[in-house]
Amino acid sequence: MLENRKQKKGNRRKRVYVSADLMALLQNLARDQRLGYRGFYFRSAKSGDLPMSGVHAWQIVTACSQRAAVHVDDGRGRLRLANARDFRHGAAVNQVQQGIPLSEVQQQLGHARIDSTTIYTKLANPERRRMADRVMW
Repeated sequence: MLENRKQKKGNRRKRVYVSADLMALLQNLARDQRLGYRGFYFRSAKSGDLPMSGVHAWQIVTACSQRAAVHVDDGRGRLRLANARDFRHGAAVNQVQQGIPLSEVQQQLGHARIDSTTIYTKLANPERRRMADRVMW
């Protein structure tokens, strides 16, 4: 049953809203690269003419983060190398701090339950924020 849950979770499509400026940049890139209506932005040597998988993109973000020596606090006062999930968490905390409704953050993260999203309100708390701000970028 766990495998089915993971499979369903990975196949979910998520709508993510971006700024008009970013949309204009993406549209210009699509035009310049002649991507067409059904084109895609990211491909790799592994994917060939197909879109890059989410797993591969996740691996690239983690590898680049480690090469750049980005560190985060492990919650016990020790630093560890950052991974792609840390950037995901950071983006969620940033949205909560900016006053984005929790239901919108929940949708963008793809959480089925709001309980999973409320964790980010704790990190947006000023006291806890001081700990998160110790992240070495």
